[in-house]
Amino acid sequence: MQRVTLLSCCLLQEPLTRTSNPFPVNKDIFMAVPGMAQKLNTQMNLEFHASNVYLNLSEWCARHRFDGAATFLRTRAQSSITLTMRVFDYLKKAGSWPIVNPDRACNPECTSLEDLFTQTLNDYQQRSSMLSGLAEEARAQSDDNTWRFLTLLAEEQQQDGLLLQSVLEEIRNADKAGLGMEQTDRRLMALVGEPRKPH
Repeated sequence: MQRVTLLSCCLLQEPLTRTSNPFPVNKDIFMAVPGMAQKLNTQMNLEFHASNVYLNLSEWCARHRFDGAATFLRTRAQSSITLTMRVFDYLKKAGSWPIVNPDRACNPECTSLEDLFTQTLNDYQQRSSMLSGLAEEARAQSDDNTWRFLTLLAEEQQQDGLLLQSVLEEIRNADKAGLGMEQTDRRLMALVGEPRKPH
């Protein structure tokens, strides 16, 4: 069976064809790369979709009484929706009309906490790679404003990736130590409770 991922669930983008923009425009922001607004809109919708998938995974954990993992995944949902709004605001300021696509229901199947967080990390890596690619494209075209914006987002998103990796390693170490999923989840509670710098 083909595994469902964030990218495969996300709807295709509608073209940004609107000609009028009701939002205030920052004239200091100009996207020089052809099609960059479209690509940023795609990235925005991927993050929006990711937030919904995180919530679905959090619900799965809650049903199985994995409260630590459920709490952690809710914080990831909030992080993704925050990134979504930042890209949305940037597009507005650049004079584009952001389009948020209706999100299609997506319930990734998972059999264990390790499987769940492996899927989550893989999907994060795909979104992170796309974001870094957009930053490089903007830099190559000397689109400094967009490059700085995307570089900042990529750096912040990298911290999310390190956190996901540490959670997955914690789960794998617990499995090697012979701990059950319930015991592993209790260990995640401490990790979730560690303070993080806000976006």
